[in-house]
Parts: sequence; structure tokens; C-alpha cells
Amino acid sequence: MTYNVWNKWDKLNTVMLGDCYGPEFFRDIKNDKIKSALQRIAVETQEDLENLYRILKEFGCKVLRPKLEYTDSIINYTDHKGKITSIPRAPLQPRDCQLVVGNELLYTAEDHRAISTALTEYNKNFSY
Repeated sequence: MTYNVWNKWDKLNTVMLGDCYGPEFFRDIKNDKIKSALQRIAVETQEDLENLYRILKEFGCKVLRPKLEYTDSIINYTDHKGKITSIPRAPLQPRDCQLVVGNELLYTAEDHRAISTALTEYNKNFSY
């Protein structure tokens, strides 16, 4: 596939729609009140993203999606004492680190690896 953006008002043909951590990501949180709140937010966000996906497909867009590992857990981002260290930002805002100008995609920073993986699957020719 190629990139072809010369203005902002042409028909949208291909778009990357982000994703968020699913409710299973929070399964290892011991405090049920916190866990259930985070899981509810995750479910509602995924429902919103699926509705947007459906609308984009109805309008004929090819929709790229970053793929998260659903076996991942918040517990994987804790130190040996159980304290949370650094959780990677979910790939919910893929536009933050990429820009298409003409026939070139500029990927400006390292974001969640699922974004660069989805971009590479679509077209390996992009610049950092």
C-alpha cells in the first residue's frame, strides 16, 4: 500500500483506529473496587471503539488496528515488591506519533509497539 495525503478534505480511504487495554489487563489488581472500575472503563472504551470501527467500515474505509496481547497484565509492570513501575501507554492515540505528508509517513517517536507493528504490516516504508 502507499500513502497519499495531499490535503485534509479528500475522502478517507485508510485510517488507523487505536485500541485500549481490555478488562483482562486489570485482572490481577487485588482491590475489587479499583479493578471493577478500571475494567468497566475498558469495556466501555472498547464498545465505543467498535462502534467507530463499524461506522468507518460502513463508509468504505480500510481500518488498521494495533493488536494488543490479551495475555498481558498490569502485574507484568510491577517490581519485585509489587509496586507498579512503568505501564506502556495504550495505543489509543496512534496519530500522536505519526504524520502523513504526500506519499510519506513520518513516525516521530516510539509509542506502543502495536502501532509500529500495524504500520509495518500495512507498509514497511516509513521514516523515523
